Amino acid sequence: MNTDSLRLVGNISDVSRRGLYSDQMERVTVSVEGAEPLYAELRLPNTVGWGVGQKVLVMIIPAAPEATWNVMTSKPVNTTSSEPERGQSGQV
Repeated sequence: MNTDSLRLVGNISDVSRRGLYSDQMERVTVSVEGAEPLYAELRLPNTVGWGVGQKVLVMIIPAAPEATWNVMTSKPVNTTSSEPERGQSGQV
């Protein structure tokens, strides 16, 4: 575990419809308690079926500036491969 990580409690405050986004994925809005205003509300793909009112743990882990992440899976993209991962969305 990275000692520079930050853990905050969040609450699912809204679930959006699938049709609002080009990828047709449902999104949840997470209201993060104790976060700076810019990060107090996060909108994430609802890949696990969260519901309004559910409490979640938000962990913020710093990444290297040159790191590339797949924002749909929150996993690092393999930069040694010659082909980009399907669904790669760029840097976060």
